[in-house]
Amino acid sequence: MIRPVQIDQAAVVSHLLEGVELTPSDAAAIKGTRDSATLLAKLNELEAPTQAATAVIAKVNSWRDGRSSLRAIDILSPRRPKFVYFDDYDSMPGLVSIPDLVKKRDDEELTRSEQAVVSLLAAAGADLEDFLEPESHEHLVRDSENASNAISEEVFEYWSQNKQLAVKIRLMDKPDTGAVPPLNKAPLLQIRGWEQEAQCDCTF
Repeated sequence: MIRPVQIDQAAVVSHLLEGVELTPSDAAAIKGTRDSATLLAKLNELEAPTQAATAVIAKVNSWRDGRSSLRAIDILSPRRPKFVYFDDYDSMPGLVSIPDLVKKRDDEELTRSEQAVVSLLAAAGADLEDFLEPESHEHLVRDSENASNAISEEVFEYWSQNKQLAVKIRLMDKPDTGAVPPLNKAPLLQIRGWEQEAQCDCTF
């Protein structure tokens, strides 16, 4: 439903006449005018309009169709917020095996959600191979923290609704006991969203 733009016409007239010097007779002629259309008509009827009155006439005539409501629309339209609706999206797996991802990537068998993981790491400047053979557990922790920080900066440059969020990457050098394939092949990669204020995390 499209609603008409509501304009305070009296305020428009007051704004147009602010600081405008008129002769006593011209001021009397437009006294009590309550809308811009009537003001324009009365100013056009003046026998010898002042320079200031002529400037008001030119200003109103510069508006689309000479209408204040259309002028308001033309001013506000570029400032109107834009919304993008996505009716399809992918959620990334909470836990993945890096060796399995490498094999699937090389065989071009990645699922859409797995491809999202690979793309997210690539956006942070990290390759899967960076995590395959870390020099030590300390290097594994450092690499995961670097990737977490880089991904957080990349993602939340565009996601501004909540400044308390961060992306946390955890790299596990050993699978859980009894893990089923492919999660029985380490190192494993876990990506979570961390909410600072609530001190909780969730799948990302």
